[in-house]
Formats: sequence, structure tokens, C-alpha cells
Amino acid sequence: MDFGVIVALVIGGFILVGVLGIAVRLAFFACAALALIHRCK
Repeated sequence: MDFGVIVALVIGGFILVGVLGIAVRLAFFACAALALIHRCK
């Protein structure tokens, strides 16, 4: 395996993990906001 390929895979993995983490956090905040809105009504 070429060194550049390994570096690209590692960077891609980090980006994927970061995007997934942000998506999970956004989904969690959306659920919390919806729960708060329903509770207020």
C-alpha cells in the first residue's frame, strides 16, 4: 500500500467520524427541542 493511500484513508475516517458525531448531536438536540415544545403545549 502506498503511504498517500494510507494517509487519505486515515483523514477520510476522521472526517467520517466527525460528520457522524455532528449528525448524532444534531439529532439529539432536535429530539430534545421537540420534547420541550410538546411539554410547553
